[in-house]
Amino acid sequence: MNSPWVYIALVGLALIVYSRFLPRRGNAPEQWKQEMEETIGQFAAELEADNKEIVQLLSTMRKEHEAKVNMLAQRIDFLERQAADYSQRLAQLAAAAENKPLPARAEPLPKPPHEPAPPVQPAPDSAPSPVSMTGIRERYAELFQLYDQNKSIDYIARKLGMNKGEVGLILELARQEERFNV
Repeated sequence: MNSPWVYIALVGLALIVYSRFLPRRGNAPEQWKQEMEETIGQFAAELEADNKEIVQLLSTMRKEHEAKVNMLAQRIDFLERQAADYSQRLAQLAAAAENKPLPARAEPLPKPPHEPAPPVQPAPDSAPSPVSMTGIRERYAELFQLYDQNKSIDYIARKLGMNKGEVGLILELARQEERFNV
């Protein structure tokens, strides 16, 4: 099998088999052209379907985004109203602490969930109690120690067994006390 004639015969046989699979020259360009048009048409149809799916997905995402933005805007409005109410309540507490007349309010403040008992007012002829004369920093020394260590309000509230709102209110009262004492 080492003779060159065998190799020549095998190459010839391979060429004959290969030529059988080639298309005929008479209609080959038109058949090729038709196959290319069909392939391009299928590709264009797939692209169009993909584009429609992407547009639909983007539309759904936009609607979800708009709904979330509206929800967040409503929440911001609520929180801003709540902050305004708290700052007014804080001003009322500060005014009450200084025995100043309270500013008029157009609408009543919402009642907190746990209404504390009203403070006991001293008799007009008695001396003020030493608790009312001490600053808020002295009354809540542990709270301010943690706050000065840059602990979060959430951590302070958990550590002291208080509500986060209470801790925030005490810190805000301390800020206002410092402003009044300056």
